[in-house]
Amino acid sequence: MLLEIVITTGLALACLQVQATPQDLEQQVEFDIPRQTADRSLIEFAAQASVTLVFPFDEAAEVTTNRLKGRYTLTEGLTRLLEGTSLASSIDDGELSVVSTNKERGQGKMKTSFFGRLLSALAVGSATTGVAVAQDNGGTLEEVIVTAQKREQSVMEVPFSMQALTGDALSRANIRDLQQVMELVPGAIQTNENSLGRRQYSIRGVDQGFSDPTVSYYVDDAAYFPGEDFAPIARIFDISRVEVLRGPQSTLWG
Repeated sequence: MLLEIVITTGLALACLQVQATPQDLEQQVEFDIPRQTADRSLIEFAAQASVTLVFPFDEAAEVTTNRLKGRYTLTEGLTRLLEGTSLASSIDDGELSVVSTNKERGQGKMKTSFFGRLLSALAVGSATTGVAVAQDNGGTLEEVIVTAQKREQSVMEVPFSMQALTGDALSRANIRDLQQVMELVPGAIQTNENSLGRRQYSIRGVDQGFSDPTVSYYVDDAAYFPGEDFAPIARIFDISRVEVLRGPQSTLWG
């Protein structure tokens, strides 16, 4: 099994909007969501309904929603889930979203921290949770462009599991090298070796091998350790994104 760490320079971002048809909004879905914080409830709501849902992450993390159990349409279910909270459902041009009704935060205005933006980048690439977190620019979402299949694609079009962190997210988190990036990727570890400028990576317990590397390390499509078990330090002052790909990847990456 070959796992990949792909580092890419240059910037390629666009805007993404996902819309629902009236038939989708009236379709009844079986929900079973416990009473919990709204960020978790809304993620489960989107997963169970198989829809994309936009919501203000920071405020949702501070709000507790109601239990939702039974068959409801999307609008009915979301209304019952959020009843009595500072959040409310909204439909604008067929786009289902959650807005804040808290005047102190600005009615209908959605804001998010770096970690909210990071969740957006990860959730947008997930096939099981159709959740996106609203950005500061009036609810417009970033489309993350990746090169996991050796060509530029939206992360939503890539047919296998991966995680992508945008250059903007890395900059906002004040991340300076790949070791700090690895702290944001579940199951990924970077080890500092005695040799200056040499580091070793493992993903989900799979280490780099000496003769047959099982974790590959590429910068702009260039392999940095063919036949070696170490990789150079990666400073990320000019990196637009980092892609971590789940194996096997030998067909595309050798």
